[in-house]
Amino acid sequence: MARKLTFFGTVIFLMLLFLGGAQYSSQAQDKPFTVRVVPISGQPFVIEDFNQGGTRFYDAQWRGSNVRLLFSDIVSISFLKPGDGNYPVEVAFKDGRKDTFNLKPHSGMQGKATFGNWSMSHTQVKQLSFQVGDSMAPQSAAETSEYDQVLMKNGDALSGRILTTNFTLRTSYGTHNFQTKQIQTINLEGGGQNIDIVLLRIGDKLSGVIENAAVKMEMRSGTQVELSKDKVKDIIFKK
Repeated sequence: MARKLTFFGTVIFLMLLFLGGAQYSSQAQDKPFTVRVVPISGQPFVIEDFNQGGTRFYDAQWRGSNVRLLFSDIVSISFLKPGDGNYPVEVAFKDGRKDTFNLKPHSGMQGKATFGNWSMSHTQVKQLSFQVGDSMAPQSAAETSEYDQVLMKNGDALSGRILTTNFTLRTSYGTHNFQTKQIQTINLEGGGQNIDIVLLRIGDKLSGVIENAAVKMEMRSGTQVELSKDKVKDIIFKK
């Protein structure tokens, strides 16, 4: 009888352990996910169709068990030791629960940004938020003075270093080529008349059409991007 009780006790324990791990998994959703990424260095940015290795879930270790965390269940993932390859995290769930896990990502993060396809290593991120607000917190004046800044027409703000070395402006009285170091700001909104405005550091202001199709930039996270001109609102060069 004692052996039977021990056997059934073991079975019950394993069932509880399985159910404990399974509580963090529910039916997967096929819809794409939009995620706000907070990197270790640099401003937050928004990624559409966020995935890791083409999947919309994370495998993780939780209290000695392997569990699957579906994006559809998650509000946010906070990396407790950013840069640590063991990926200890705190996960906030949509039903109000919070718990700690060790993620086991089999590849880097991927998705689409306003500038095109995007990818990043998990060691470069502090937080992932699966509920994106309408806007991001602006940088302080001290931060923006140290980095070039690109303001996108959708409200995103990117900071880092402009890699494009010169810009060509076509005006009604000729075409002018300016080195990046000569420029203070470029406004690409057009004022409804397809007119771009270039403000030089010497104080001159010129109107015309920027002929560069895209702007190359290295973000503060180290990621290099190419931003399509028609999606850029303003370029502000560091002081």
